[in-house]
Amino acid sequence: MKNIENLKQSYLELLLSENNLSNNSIISYKKDLLDFVVYFKLNSNLTFNNIILSYIENLRKSPLQNSSINRKLSCIKGFIKYLDSVLNLEKIDYSSFSLLNREIKIPKAIDKKEILIFFKNLSKTTPKNKIFYMFLFKFLYYSG
Repeated sequence: MKNIENLKQSYLELLLSENNLSNNSIISYKKDLLDFVVYFKLNSNLTFNNIILSYIENLRKSPLQNSSINRKLSCIKGFIKYLDSVLNLEKIDYSSFSLLNREIKIPKAIDKKEILIFFKNLSKTTPKNKIFYMFLFKFLYYSG
């Protein structure tokens, strides 16, 4: 697959024209595809399926967050489907593209010092309903 650069560019143009992606998404796709193309060129002695499996394995071993790995996997999967539609590739094992679990971020509690600063600043303001707001925020804070 010597013209993978041209195919990558065609795929990006397709994404831009048909999927109406934002500029930030296109920039991310370009970077993800560039990483894959570089990896592909470095491992061109392997079969296409083995390149994919090896690339995915390296991604999963990387220190990237699961959400970043999932974005890269999704991007590469779309690119490979595009390649398959254009070039009629060998049978691709799409089961290796299973996404990782998303990390659940637990919200941090407001520090007592921060809440005291908040109430102090709120008491200095002069809105019409200042007493109501003070009561409302204290009620929310003390109820957890």
